[in-house]
Amino acid sequence: MGRIYKLLKEFKYNPAKQQQRQRKNRDINKILYEKLKAKKKCAKCNKKGMVEIHHIVPVSHGGSNEEENLIALCKKCHLKADEELGVR
Repeated sequence: MGRIYKLLKEFKYNPAKQQQRQRKNRDINKILYEKLKAKKKCAKCNKKGMVEIHHIVPVSHGGSNEEENLIALCKKCHLKADEELGVR
């Protein structure tokens, strides 16, 4: 355990700061998601109603949770977009 701790310390790993950063990111993401969902309008087909949040560039492919990478889509358009990207 001592060797791992030394390595982590060398890379300035701080679990408390990491948890704080993660909490802050979750809060920011929650605000963005609520903001996009509040529009209740699909960005592709303009259908009003329930929307889902779609990552334009999937997180698994290096995309982020930043506002410019998120879009509100209806379920049908979301499934279609994911199929085009080969995500689902």
